Amino acid sequence: MVNPIPNFVKSIWSKWNIRIVILTSLWLQIILIFLATLRKRSRSNILVVVLWFAYLLADSTAIFCIGLISTKFEDEGGDKPILGVNDFLLAFWAPFLLLHLGGPDSITALAMEDNALWLRHLLGLIVQVCLTGYAFLLTLPENTLWLPTALVFTAGIIKFAEKIRSLQLASASSTLQSILRDPYREKFLSHVYDYEYRTEADNDVEVLPDETVVRNAYGYFNIFKCLVVDAMLGRREFDIREKFLWYRTAVDSLKIIEVELNLFYHAFYTKTSVICSKVGLSFRFLSVGSVVAALVLFTYDQKRRCNEFDVTVTYTLLYGAVALDIVSFLMLIFSDHSFTLFSSQNYISHYDRSIGAVIVSTFSGFLKLRMKPLWIEQTLTSPTWFKERRYKVLCRKISCCRWSESISGFSFISYACRLHQSKPWEWIYKVLNIVGAKEVVEQWRYVKSQPLLQKLWIFVFEELQRKSHHALVLEDTRRICSYRGEWVIREEGNFDEDDLNKLLPYVDSSNFTFDQCVIVWHIATDLLFYEAEDERQREKEDLKKRSDDEIETRNGVHDVRQKKNIGNDPDLEQGSDDGVVPEEDLRDVSERNKENVPDDKKYHDVELQHISKLLSDYMMYLFIMKPTMIPAMRGFGQKRFQETCDEAYECAVKRLIATNTSSKPYECILKLIKKVRNDICCWCRFYPVFFHDKKENDSEKSEEKDAFNKIRDAQRNEIIGRAPYYGRVPIGQCLLLDACDLADVIKNLKGTNKWKMKAQVLAELLPYTAYNSTPINHIQQLSKGGEFLSLVWLLMTHLGLAKQFQDERLSTAEVNEDDEFVSTG
Repeated sequence: MVNPIPNFVKSIWSKWNIRIVILTSLWLQIILIFLATLRKRSRSNILVVVLWFAYLLADSTAIFCIGLISTKFEDEGGDKPILGVNDFLLAFWAPFLLLHLGGPDSITALAMEDNALWLRHLLGLIVQVCLTGYAFLLTLPENTLWLPTALVFTAGIIKFAEKIRSLQLASASSTLQSILRDPYREKFLSHVYDYEYRTEADNDVEVLPDETVVRNAYGYFNIFKCLVVDAMLGRREFDIREKFLWYRTAVDSLKIIEVELNLFYHAFYTKTSVICSKVGLSFRFLSVGSVVAALVLFTYDQKRRCNEFDVTVTYTLLYGAVALDIVSFLMLIFSDHSFTLFSSQNYISHYDRSIGAVIVSTFSGFLKLRMKPLWIEQTLTSPTWFKERRYKVLCRKISCCRWSESISGFSFISYACRLHQSKPWEWIYKVLNIVGAKEVVEQWRYVKSQPLLQKLWIFVFEELQRKSHHALVLEDTRRICSYRGEWVIREEGNFDEDDLNKLLPYVDSSNFTFDQCVIVWHIATDLLFYEAEDERQREKEDLKKRSDDEIETRNGVHDVRQKKNIGNDPDLEQGSDDGVVPEEDLRDVSERNKENVPDDKKYHDVELQHISKLLSDYMMYLFIMKPTMIPAMRGFGQKRFQETCDEAYECAVKRLIATNTSSKPYECILKLIKKVRNDICCWCRFYPVFFHDKKENDSEKSEEKDAFNKIRDAQRNEIIGRAPYYGRVPIGQCLLLDACDLADVIKNLKGTNKWKMKAQVLAELLPYTAYNSTPINHIQQLSKGGEFLSLVWLLMTHLGLAKQFQDERLSTAEVNEDDEFVSTG
């Protein structure tokens, strides 16, 4: 039989396998230490795939290389093994693999589920230490490099143990135990509580200093860390809301929340919590010192008989280990965790105060750079519906970001237009669905990200702040957070009884489940948004036409006057010499409208439209791409969405694209949705008549039923085509028709700002989503660039709008302050 692997390939592999694999392991560590810091700042799927591949391959490569080294000595060993200097180098390389198994400080867990597997990693540590020690013992007593090998071996055990300890501390059981036994939690709570009273009395302070931001963020982090393990909060935690965020601006609140979420990320995905402890720092200095000492010893050791390439590999491993430690140390120094510790010396006594003062003063400039949200005014051109309007957006350098600083969006119209692909695309999607990559491709095709608008954040913050002022008791909190638009429509809207009765059914939980409500309001928002865009475009065209006519009229009058006034006194001539209309008459209609905005109106209609569009698309993005974050959206939500897409495609997109291929996608679906909506409403108007007549006069029931069936069948055959369930008139049965009706209701509202009401309803759906989400899901998203919903969730917790506050916090009786929280587990 022919050997499938040539002998020269076997020879090359036998000679170079250990060297190739160990250098690959080093390169994987370099990739991880730099790319892992980017995953909290980016939502790139490519970055996720690369990190996933490098994280899994790093452990496998190191384990495989340790096995190769052990096998090497077994092959060459015998009753009288003959070992050379090169064999001692191989034994010297083995402890470096323990360093690699420990991994960089910037990543310990790829996902939250990895933290629960710390016992598996502990078993791996025991096995790998035994294998490495076995390979090292085989070289004794002849090994002349035993001392540097022992030093690196010690450093490797420490690094590996740091990773396991970090995973253990991030597990659910250890997190709960750390909260119960945390001696500094009360100090943090007391400090923040006292500080808020000083802040309340000192109302002239409008901007929080950077040191105050990190100090309070660290205190809040230690208080709210119990949310991850579903623990309850007590009265003192609730009282903090009245002393801080109630009296702060949206920008200051954003700074604190960003730092808090970043601390959550470091606590559950990095080694920061271990290294920043007193014991952790001691072992870290011991580890780094051991590697440096090994480098010095190897440098002055005699290496005359060693292979030159192997010596180069050894130096590469040594310098690589030192470089990785230096990079890790710099990342630690510039992390929020270090700043919070060293800037909190007034209430943390176990750190040396002078060291903290020196570090904070030395790196205060970098702290200001990281803490300051950089709101830059930009002309937004993407997506195109921004119409090059200028907004202040959150924009930092990538090294200073704590999350992706963006908000994603998913458009139903765009998805429905591309729902049914051509034959090649159908086969491609089937293959992607089998391998589990369909979601990634759909996210790449349909999800669009926009920078976070300052107007959007301020709008959401003010809505939540107003709700918080109304939530004074637990029942009020639960009631307000259970609304899906009812509170805005009833309390904030200035509607008459007729308009109120028309709007309330579209936010009533008895008519629509939450997923149906999201779909209906999203489609209605798109219908109204693009209709408003068309109206503005027509106004601009009409204004331009009137301006052109006025220019022509003035030019004609000017010519007549010139002929009539020839030889007359030029002082009697009036009008423009060039016949040009003043520039103020040619301004954009939106700018004219902006000047007419009342002083008490904070947002322009166009801004409210953009806020509504962003919130609507973001809710649909959560519904489609992040269903696991929201328990209320699980179940049949995806099925209802797919059915609605099929309705839109069959009744609108399919026929329109065939006859109107030159139109834009959203124009295509909007035109036919309106056509189908109008046609359906023609026969729907007959339904109430038949329905009431049937109840009032049973003798005519059969005749009316026959007439109704004839109309329904005719409409099904002529208009509905392959969507027979359009014949169901009751609300909630046909989401596409309900969305069209809702758009009509909003369009015909009187006596109120329609877009403000719509933005407030969508801003109420967002807190409802955050209120019903689980905290662990928000922590999981931190390793994927973070979510805007996580900011809203943590802000609601600060404002007391969370499920985790227990009854005793609101009772008028005396409360035992020792019971800070009660575990629900």
